[in-house]
Amino acid sequence: MKRFTATAVALCLVGALMVGGISTATGSSAHHDDGQAAAIVAIHGLQASFHHAVSGGGHIDELAGLWAPDATFTAGGNKIVGRDAIRAFFLKGASFQHPTWVSLSPSWKTRIDVHGNTANVYFECHFVDLATGTLVAPGPAFAGGTFEGTAQREHGQWFFKDVTAGSAPLTSAP
Repeated sequence: MKRFTATAVALCLVGALMVGGISTATGSSAHHDDGQAAAIVAIHGLQASFHHAVSGGGHIDELAGLWAPDATFTAGGNKIVGRDAIRAFFLKGASFQHPTWVSLSPSWKTRIDVHGNTANVYFECHFVDLATGTLVAPGPAFAGGTFEGTAQREHGQWFFKDVTAGSAPLTSAP
């Protein structure tokens, strides 16, 4: 179920970006030829991969591969430095202890602002327990499920670079 959910969400998002020209907060759309649209699609894919990797008991190797080797991740007041340390942090995290949890992100709340090989990124994580159908909180380290920071393109691939969890409360629906 979780693989279908993550795949379906990613396919719908990419399809909508390519066909409908969905705009980000910066006004970039899929109709521009300057490479921004491709970067936005790739970063949405990075985000979808993150949600898949932290869902269903976790896919730790997939998750670790989403971070730049020298990335930083700040959560619960702790600054974790480096891909291996970030991997260890998530391995101890709540979603990796709950095989029925799936992480979802409301796409309309996502913000991506691309500047060449870097991008400012904001997205939210809403964890749902598929066994009960209830919204669950992954713990105090995530303080509301928001992720805000930067992504960086290295050798043609996008990675999370410097991200802070829980930097803001979850936003309301439009």
